[in-house]
Amino acid sequence: MASKNPEIEQAIKEHCADAALRTLVAAGCEESTLLGGLSVLRDCDDSWEGLIGQAWPGFRGDSKKRLQSSIKKIRDCAAEIKRLESTPLWAMMLYVRSRYSPGSQFVPWSQALESYADTWSEVISKTGPKKHIFQAEAKAGLVAYVKARTSHWHDEEVSALIEAVTDKPRYDAHAHRQWRSENEDLIRGLAVEELRQTNHPESA
Repeated sequence: MASKNPEIEQAIKEHCADAALRTLVAAGCEESTLLGGLSVLRDCDDSWEGLIGQAWPGFRGDSKKRLQSSIKKIRDCAAEIKRLESTPLWAMMLYVRSRYSPGSQFVPWSQALESYADTWSEVISKTGPKKHIFQAEAKAGLVAYVKARTSHWHDEEVSALIEAVTDKPRYDAHAHRQWRSENEDLIRGLAVEELRQTNHPESA
C-alpha cells in the first residue's frame, strides 16, 4: 500500500531520523499518527499570504493591510446601515414584523456587521507570522500525543523528527525542551484531550 505521507517519510530518511521514528513506535506510538502530525506541522503556513491570501487571488501586496482595509469597509457598511435603522420607516417595518411574528428575535444588521468586524480584528491581533499559533498548536499536539502514548517526552526523538520535516537548523533536544517550557499550558490542554481519546476512543 502506498504511503499517505511519502514526502514526510523521505524527509525523515534524508535527515537520518529513522531511528527516532522507530524508537517512538516501539514505545507505543502509531507510526501513521506520528507521520500525520508531522505533516500538519510541516504544512502550517502562518504567513499572511498563507493565512488570508486566497481571499484575493493574484493579489501581490500586503495581505494584512488588505484585510485591515476590508474590516474597515465592513465597519463603514455597518455605520451606513445603522443610519437606515434609525429612520421611522425602519421602526415601522419592525413594528409590522413583530405583529405577524411576535415570538421572533431580530438582531439589527448593523450590530451583526460590527460584531463580525470585531471578530476579525480579534483574530488578526492573535495571529500572524510573528506568533506562529498554528505551528505551535500542531507541534504541541504532536508532543502531547507522544507523552500520552509513552509516558515520556522523548525530546531527542521528537526534536529530531521536527528538525527533519521542517528544515529547522539546530532544533535539538535542548531547543525543544525550551519550547516545551514556554508552551506548557498549550501542551497540557492538548495532553488532557489526547488522554481522553486514548482512554475513551468511542467518545472521540
